[in-house]
Amino acid sequence: MRAVDNLQITIKSINIRFENQCEIAKGQFALGLSLQQLDIVTTDENWNAKFIDRTNSDIPMRKLLMLKNLDIYWIYANPV
Repeated sequence: MRAVDNLQITIKSINIRFENQCEIAKGQFALGLSLQQLDIVTTDENWNAKFIDRTNSDIPMRKLLMLKNLDIYWIYANPV
């Protein structure tokens, strides 16, 4: 059995933000991504999370990716 077959990954509370001063447009902008939770789990044929033993079979590996509250944003501010 390979270790990746039943590997589960959970990542919580991600916020990535890039800010920059734009000289051409004479303003500021921010680009960002936030994510409350990301889960990757192994599933059975009905997409239920389950430990799968594929040692002596041709069962395909199924992984389910779940994203909770994914936000992507762009903010532009032009000072007066």
